[in-house]
Amino acid sequence: MLQRALKVFLEVKNIGRYSINALDSIEFKTNLTVEEQSKVLNILNVSGKPELSRYSIPQNRIKDIVKWKNKNGPFKSLAEVLEVDGLSQHILEQMCDNIINNDCSSEVEISNSRSARTFKRLITPPIPIKLLNDLGTALGVYFSPVGMSWAKISKEDNYLLNWGFYSFCSLPKTMLSNDIFNLAVSALQKLPSADMYVLESMSNGRPTKMKLATIASDGQVELASMLIALLNTSMKHNTSLTSTDKAVASKEIIENRVFFLKSNVPARLFKILVGNEKVSAITKVTRLIENDGTFEVEVPCSPISVNSHLKQAFMAENSENKELLSQALMLVVTFMDVCVRKNPATLASISSPQSAAKG
Repeated sequence: MLQRALKVFLEVKNIGRYSINALDSIEFKTNLTVEEQSKVLNILNVSGKPELSRYSIPQNRIKDIVKWKNKNGPFKSLAEVLEVDGLSQHILEQMCDNIINNDCSSEVEISNSRSARTFKRLITPPIPIKLLNDLGTALGVYFSPVGMSWAKISKEDNYLLNWGFYSFCSLPKTMLSNDIFNLAVSALQKLPSADMYVLESMSNGRPTKMKLATIASDGQVELASMLIALLNTSMKHNTSLTSTDKAVASKEIIENRVFFLKSNVPARLFKILVGNEKVSAITKVTRLIENDGTFEVEVPCSPISVNSHLKQAFMAENSENKELLSQALMLVVTFMDVCVRKNPATLASISSPQSAAKG
């Protein structure tokens, strides 16, 4: 009798242990492709209450999702979404279907149509579909009177791979064309290679506290033009060129890898545009790299991953260099969400009447 009771006790104990392990390792079984899972996860992470409501998600579920993100940060997997209170596998499956199939209201369809029209005029020249599909990394390159900065991000996990700047403060006041060419060659050597390069179209808007220019506006245009030519003809920077090419000049057509994002689009997305003037981006970018799970509620962009070394290097710089670094990171983050991922929340934000009025 005692042995039988002991056997039953051990069986119950094992069942309890199994149940706890099952709860500790929640699984979400799905037939979605990796790309579809990434799309759902991205939308859940970057969208606030208004955006999530467009996908026929009940308000009480939206409230719980936003509450979970504010407490724990972005979701790392779809299985982690099941940790939200009251959210079952069946409900998550419905949410995934709604997001994948764009199950939105007619009002949102109109908004998406407006966003699509907006997208077409945001980037020049048009990006070939194959180049977008094959994209692994993108490099944002920002020019200002006091220097040049860059930020390189991977498409797969939005990881910041390289972040740096080149100060113009020690340059002579007067520079001839050959001096600017030498500067462009020097700048090219500092830039890491990427599959695509994005610059921001020139505008008059700049941070209001920026020091006196060391390179005039026409000099910046000349420098940018030279750098475009160098990036497209450098075997290191243009991966469509191979070492088997006897000379770049022998190629009838060189595949363009440099694109321009419309001016002030990053500033509009990050809400640092006041009238026609940019205010400092340092505060917004500091919050972006801290990635505490709350920033995407304020700015609808995908969260990024930044290693501690790059964070510390950024924080150690003076305000002028921080501004340079901030502008480059804003540029490439905006480009990835607008042109590569076509993040609906991002497109809706920059195409809204209020945002358009500011930009």
